[in-house]
Amino acid sequence: MKDLMKHLDILISRYPVLEESRQDIEKAYLVLEECYREKKKVLIAGNVGSAADAEHIVGELMKGFKLPRKPQANFAEKLVRENKELGTVQKSNHNLRKTCLSNMNASNLLSDEEIRMFAGHKDIATTQNSYIFATGSLNTRSEAYEKAIDSKINNVFKRDQ
Repeated sequence: MKDLMKHLDILISRYPVLEESRQDIEKAYLVLEECYREKKKVLIAGNVGSAADAEHIVGELMKGFKLPRKPQANFAEKLVRENKELGTVQKSNHNLRKTCLSNMNASNLLSDEEIRMFAGHKDIATTQNSYIFATGSLNTRSEAYEKAIDSKINNVFKRDQ
């Protein structure tokens, strides 16, 4: 416990804004320490941006720290089995990013430029060509095309009158 307080003091001296979260950080550490000591599992998950955070946290926890902790040879197989049993889906950040940007586009609430800026791309072509995919069913997309075509045809006839 003495070492924990020492490390917390160092952390907070580097990042004073964390002082208000000191007790929460301590509690989180104690939970993780108990899980590790009792050989329990820690499951970390997130959706879209939080999934990236979750991946990062897992990466930090899986590092060797001071002592190398090489995973058991069958670790990957166990992880896949656990994911199947829990019904979890493991996606990379890239897939999540594509899904997020496609959903933003499908919402019709944001302009292409807003989506491009959110994605951090230099030009909209990158966003459209590499990240935005059709998210609706074929029938829904077909109806959208029909509405768009009908709208354009009606506008053409209105201009002629």
